[in-house]
This record gives sequence, structure tokens and C-alpha cells, in this order.
Amino acid sequence: MIELRELVAQGNRVLRYDFYDRGYSETCPKKYPIQGVGLHPLDFTLDVYVEQFRDVLTNLGLENTDMIHCGHSNGGVLGIGYTAKYPDLVKGLVLMDAVCLPASKPIAAKVAELPFVGPIVVSLFGTNTLLNFARASVSDPALLEDYFTKLERNANENARFFASIRSTNSYCKGFVGSAEQEFRKCCQAKIPIHGIWGEADESVPYTQWLRLQEIAQEEGLDAISEISFEGMPHNVFFDDSKPQECSQSICGFVSKIYDL
Repeated sequence: MIELRELVAQGNRVLRYDFYDRGYSETCPKKYPIQGVGLHPLDFTLDVYVEQFRDVLTNLGLENTDMIHCGHSNGGVLGIGYTAKYPDLVKGLVLMDAVCLPASKPIAAKVAELPFVGPIVVSLFGTNTLLNFARASVSDPALLEDYFTKLERNANENARFFASIRSTNSYCKGFVGSAEQEFRKCCQAKIPIHGIWGEADESVPYTQWLRLQEIAQEEGLDAISEISFEGMPHNVFFDDSKPQECSQSICGFVSKIYDL
């Protein structure tokens, strides 16, 4: 995984947190009770993710502190949404295989979203489908068995985890619809953007990053850079892919912005 210690060694403060119901940040069980397999009463829209991030910063007293946002996949579209809403507080944006433009969902995901049929499919095949998707998103699954064991346990034992993923796929921009307008706002605000992509990413194809670069040019943003890796999958920063290269790339981007 990315070595955050390298950023800390540069003198940066680094903040990581769990998305709602993806780790230790749980939505209120009383307010949002899980009523069925893969069914979450909260619609995980982009606005929900932006609001959660804002709450985290506010509770830490960092709501007015400028920052560089680095996000992978779903975290990428969060960064885009947050930057579009609070452009004066973001000094730079790192997008790693980031969801933004309309995603091409696999057939299993489309079936899972169907009323009546969807919950049955999810209850029978949900965990295996998630694990198969996760394995297809890495370079060498054999090197990440510990990760997949934890993922399987989370999917089987934490109903909120699986339900939050399904809700995100159904309601968050990029998974459904597009965050192109938010991305354009980032470009219009002249926020420096750095893309890190696996060129063999089947979840968020490299062609989407090429399109984002075209949009940036349309909006007159010159401060856009990239590093991409031939043959690398969606989880490009995992230990079986290019973690060190991703870390160095992020450190270089941060250094350039803050003149470290």
C-alpha cells in the first residue's frame, strides 16, 4: 500500500478515515437500520460523502485548513465533489483510478439493482460477486490473500458494509450518472490535478482519465499531470502493483504545490 510515512517525513499532516459503514465509521443503527441483505435506508449520494468528509474536518478543527485531497476510486469522486464545493480550501487534487464519468457496470451489478429480484440475487451471490470483482481489480491475488480474507469476513459478518456498497453503486455520481460538472468546477477554479492510473483498469478505464484531461484543457486548466502504469489494474497502489511508485508520485505532487 501507499507509504504515508513518506508524506509525513516531508512535514505533512496526513489524515485518513473510513467511509460510512466501510470500516469503523458506522452510521447510526437506530436511524439507519438494515432491513434486508444489501438494503441500506441511507442513499449514499456524492453529497452524503462530501458532508461526511466535512464533518470529519470540522470535528478535528480543520474545516478552514487548506489541503491536498488524494482519493482512489470512490474516494476520487469524493475529492472532486468536495473541491467543487469548497475550492478555496483545496490546494491540489490527486485522482487515482477515480470514479467520475459514467461507469460501465457489470451485468451482475445491474441485476442486483433490480427491484424484487435484486435482493434475492444479492443474498445468494453477493459476497462471491464482490470477491470476484475485488480479485479482478488487483495484479496478483495470490499476494493479497490476507486482504481477501478480511474482505470476505466483512461482507459476511457486517451487513452495513455490504449494504453501503450497494447503495453507493446505486446513488453516487460516477456509479450512476456523472460528476463531470463537478470536475469542470474544479478545473475552472484552477485547482492543480494529478492523475495516477492503471492502464489495464477495467473498473474505471484509462480512457476515462484521458477524457478528464480533455475536459481540463477545455476549461483552460494547465496544471494537470499524470503517471500511468501499463498492465496495471484498478487497485494500482496495492502491494502487488505499484505502491512505491504511487507514493513517490504523490510526494512529488505535494512537494511541488507546497514548495517543500
